Amino acid sequence: MSTLLLTVIVLINITSGGLPIVNMHITLHRPTYLINITLPTLFIDKMIYVRDGCTGTLLPYSIINNSYIQILNIVNCSTIQISYVAMPNITNMSLGVTIYARSLYNRTIITWSKNIIIIPTERELYLIRFLSQREAELENGHRYYIKYIVLLPLSRPIENIHQISKTSSKKKETNNTIIYIALIITLLAVDVILWPLLKKKRSSKERIEEIKEIEDLSEIEKKIINILRQRGGTVLQSELYRILGIPRTTLWRAVKRLEERGIVKIEKINRLNRIVLVEDLEK
Repeated sequence: MSTLLLTVIVLINITSGGLPIVNMHITLHRPTYLINITLPTLFIDKMIYVRDGCTGTLLPYSIINNSYIQILNIVNCSTIQISYVAMPNITNMSLGVTIYARSLYNRTIITWSKNIIIIPTERELYLIRFLSQREAELENGHRYYIKYIVLLPLSRPIENIHQISKTSSKKKETNNTIIYIALIITLLAVDVILWPLLKKKRSSKERIEEIKEIEDLSEIEKKIINILRQRGGTVLQSELYRILGIPRTTLWRAVKRLEERGIVKIEKINRLNRIVLVEDLEK
């Protein structure tokens, strides 16, 4: 489905409990019976709700390869709403969600609750535009891993700490409470310190220079970029295979690595893959 036929707005909200809720608003610019939409995240089970934007009734759909869905019976309404719970990655001290802000989308916005602290990587600092302390816009065409911490309320008031420490059996509980308070204060301090840094807008030249320093490209990846430069920034994968003369699997892995780093993006043209240069590291 051509991007000219759709307007896709993706809204992802990380709730106070840590669950990422995805809402997609799709506007059709031309009547159609069915569309294929690629989802920005993995989802929990098969609890995806697709609604007619005019009446709110559920629309039938099919899940294909856990990455995109096919929506049917689009007849009378030009808007569609998709909502589901994303699959979070749970670690010892934090959670995270992988988001692919695809080129198909017009905007990808992420918001989070007051008790959520976002921990962006160095790479994401250059790709995320922070709109406020709890709202950011993701640059499309890149894959993100949004890592965050959920701050839970204390089980006991702070003023009761002295009373808890009177008996030896409760000393351990007191120590844990103090450690927990210190952790919260530290995380809040980090949030206050990071926020002014996140608001600074890096120029395009500074961003590319930073990426150039941290990227470690293989010889095949460098050859792919050189070919893209010579061809005006775009080339078919089949033509790359013919020029480089390497196994198809080796070529595909190199292209996917470049895509994950945000240097190229892969576009579907009928049944062919078109490779487009996004970040030219030497310009």
